[in-house]
Parts: sequence; structure tokens; C-alpha cells
Amino acid sequence: MPEEWCAVRTAASAAKPASQERTKKTAKSGGRPGGAWRGVLPWAAGAAVLGLALVALAGGFERPSPAGGGEAAGGSAWKIGAGDFHALVFDPADDRRAFAGTHQGLFITEDGGETWRQAGLGGDIMGLAASAARPGRLYAGIHLGFAVSEDGGRTWRASRELASADVHGLALADGDPGRLYAFVVGRGLLRSEDGGGTWTEVSAELPQSTHGLAVLAGRAAGEDVIWAGTMEKGVLVSRDGGRTWTTLAPLGAMVMGLSYDARGGRLLATTDRGVLVSADEGGTWQPLGVADAVAAAVSPSRPDVILAVDGWGRVYRSEDGGRTWSGGAASGEPVQDRFVPVGTER
Repeated sequence: MPEEWCAVRTAASAAKPASQERTKKTAKSGGRPGGAWRGVLPWAAGAAVLGLALVALAGGFERPSPAGGGEAAGGSAWKIGAGDFHALVFDPADDRRAFAGTHQGLFITEDGGETWRQAGLGGDIMGLAASAARPGRLYAGIHLGFAVSEDGGRTWRASRELASADVHGLALADGDPGRLYAFVVGRGLLRSEDGGGTWTEVSAELPQSTHGLAVLAGRAAGEDVIWAGTMEKGVLVSRDGGRTWTTLAPLGAMVMGLSYDARGGRLLATTDRGVLVSADEGGTWQPLGVADAVAAAVSPSRPDVILAVDGWGRVYRSEDGGRTWSGGAASGEPVQDRFVPVGTER
């Protein structure tokens, strides 16, 4: 394995007591836990979550994912059983399969969003990206770290270079499986040309409240169009690969996430005013429903399919580009009460 990475513990190694594994890792590294790629916090539950989180991020360990799905593993129907939802991404080849990044780690659905189960990566996952050019490759930006999977999320390796980085935004340049952008609190926008192994600082211009990135790939990195969603400045855009930035027309909303549909040319923003969509690269916006959504994604294989999750973990699915939605009613509240009118352009 290249020195830029280190393996995240698999289910087999997780069978050992966590205390033994941490002692062994610390001894090998001369008292310093981790390595080039380091262990990432596993999923955790119950009153010991915070303590486990601090131990795992200090020394790194991982437990296997529970088997099965649905209510026992990931919540009730159309609801993710976790807290603080940050990111959604589809499997590029399958609109029934998607991943969600939460405060309790990675969750996966294989039935279009109706049921979810915890997957094999923990930590506070702030950003996700999946490669269409490299089937099975999945990237995760974490509150403290960055990791990549080559097998659809079953096993992971973690970055040495970003081992203590607070990654709050992540995007993959469409068509180039190696070119990634990450927003790191305290450092700004970073770019990788080798799938996350090494990183270069591009710009420190973005606000520290940046929470989402989206990319329209150019022929080279310097021609990429990049959007950044922020809590106080709305959406910013760079048309030179992230070197310089312009603030788009004010949205009057806090932006918590961005997603770009390369086939349809649509930019989605999840905001405190709901999901907004732009067909002109952020020049104008229209509401798309799900008033309290915090993350949304468009399926690369079926661009009319959209998933969204709200702040309570309720999942919504549209198969007609956002005109109508299903799901999200597990709480018993009327679905229509949580939608904003569609068709009013800003």
C-alpha cells in the first residue's frame, strides 16, 4: 500500500479487543497512533458514543457493520436512524443504491431510500463522492479525516496527510476519478490529482462556514467550475479551478450542501429554505420541495431521480426531477406540510 495511505481495520481485525489493538498500534508507531492512512471512527451507539469517538480518532479502530437493514439497523421506513445528516450520494450505476453521511457514520440503502443500514465507516461524515469511472470507489470527508473505499464501502483506507483535517466539503471532478476537491476548515480549498493520496492547497478565500462543494470538470484542473455553498454568503463560484471566487446573486438562505447533475446541467442546493435548483449554473434558482432538507443528491444513471434527507432523518425520493415526492412520512406528519411551492423563480 502506498505510504500516503493506511488501512482502516476490517471486520476480521475488529474481532480483537479494541484496547489490545490500540496498544499494539501505539507501540509500533513509537507512541504516536495512526499512520499515513489511519483508522477512522466506526459506527457507535448508546451513551458511550462520545468516549468511543475520542478514542477512535486518537488511535483508530473499526467495528464491523451489523447485518441486515430496515428498522433494526438504520431506522424505520423512509428514515435514517442517526443524527446530524450531512451528505448523500448515489451509486453512479444504480439509482436504488445510495449512501448517507451522518454524525454516526456511513449508512447505505439498496432499495431506493426506503430502508437504511449502517455501513463499515464511522466518524462524523461531512462529505461523500462516488466515482462513475471507477465502479466501487467511494470517497468520504470526515470531521477529522479522509478515507476511500474501492469496494463500494465494505473496506476503507484512510489518509495520512488529512488525518487531523476537518473536512467540511468534498466533490469529485466528473470524468476524472483522481481529481478531488475538499474544503478543510482552517486551510481552505484543497485539490488532489491522485484520488486523495496527496493534496495541494488551492485557495484560502472561502468562508470558514463552507459546507458543500460541487464541480463541473473542465479539460484540466485550471478550467474546472467549482461551486461552494456557505452559511452566510450563499453560493460562490470559481471558473478557474478554485483560484478566484465570485459570490452569486444572494439566495437569502443558509446553504448546507450542493450537488451537481452533469447530465442535466442542474445545480442543487440544500438550504434552510428547502431544496433549490438552478439550470443556469447558479444564476437563478427555483424551489424544488422538501422544505427542511439538509442534503440531496441526483442519480447519475437516472437524472430524474433525486433523494433528499431532512434534519430529522426523513428520506424523500422523486422520480420526476422533483415535481412530486414519495417517502418521508414515517413520523406520521402530512407529507405536504413539509414542502415549499414549486415554480417561483428567484
